[in-house]
Amino acid sequence: MNFSITDNNNPFANFGIFSFSVSLFLNIVYDSCS
Repeated sequence: MNFSITDNNNPFANFGIFSFSVSLFLNIVYDSCS
């Protein structure tokens, strides 16, 4: 799959997806730990 949002022309979109993935992952870990 080719996402145009992951283009090198848009680093802010990359950071947004990365931070969203991290927060989602931490949310899952926190839910499973508590």
